[in-house]
This record gives sequence, structure tokens and C-alpha cells, in this order.
Amino acid sequence: MPTLAKPKLLLPALVIALLLALPAGAGATLSYVKNPFNSTVFVANDDGSGAKKVETGHNPRVAPNGLAVVYLHEGAKNAQELKVAPATGGPGKTLMANLREAFYVTWSPDSKTIAALRGPELGKRKLVLIDLATGLQSVVATGFFSGFSFSPDGTEIAYAVAK
Repeated sequence: MPTLAKPKLLLPALVIALLLALPAGAGATLSYVKNPFNSTVFVANDDGSGAKKVETGHNPRVAPNGLAVVYLHEGAKNAQELKVAPATGGPGKTLMANLREAFYVTWSPDSKTIAALRGPELGKRKLVLIDLATGLQSVVATGFFSGFSFSPDGTEIAYAVAK
């Protein structure tokens, strides 16, 4: 009997191995920054091939679907701008301007919304949701945040805040 149990387990093990191998073969996008004295954001395939320049900036974050990258760009008078650009390369569009605070941002699982903090480096901030299709910004909460994240299905956002 023990010899019959092994073939029964072999098929599910092969199916699981195949499912785990598919994302690796699907291709992904990575982002990185070159030249710390004049930081420039690049995007590339997951193996580093096909690198494309996006724009001067730093702290890039790739969307879960791999089609866009959000990053900080230094604008006029050292004010930073939150921008989003296509992962195919090229300059992005400004989502928020005149930022003078640390960079905290996360993508929704469907890559349609960005959650970001807006406000002074010291003091209360606003947790903002940005709809990428319309550019509409919605304030979720105000206070002193210590983290935020979307639910796995993207319908809710969890955050820690002190008022």
C-alpha cells in the first residue's frame, strides 16, 4: 500500500511546482537608481536586460502589474515631486508637488491607486489615496502615521495613526 500513496502525491506536487514556476517565467519589472550624485531612475526586465532611463529621481517603486513606476523627482527650489512613469521608460507625470517630507508610498494590488503621506516632515500628515486614472486625491486620515498598507484584494487600507 505505501507504494500507491506516493503516485497519488506526485501529481499534486507537480501541479504546485508548475504553478510556482509560472510567475518566474512571466517576466517582471525592476527599478533602480544610478549615480548617487545625480540620481537617475531606471527600469529593466527582471534579469536586468532592456534597461530604460525614466528621469532624474530616487526611491522608485514598481506597480504590482509591472507597468508603471512611482518615484520622487527633485523639482524647483529643491521641492520634491511624486511622479509616476510608464515602465517602458520616459518621463512621468506629477501626482503631488512641493513635497518636503520623507517618502512613504504604496501601490494598491490592482495598480490603480497609490497611497501616500502628505504634509510636513515634523507634525501631522495626511494619508492620501491617489487615483491614477483621474489624478483625484482623497484624504483618508490625518495624524502621526507609523505605517499603512492595502488589503490583499485592494478594497480596504489599514494604517496606524496617533492623533
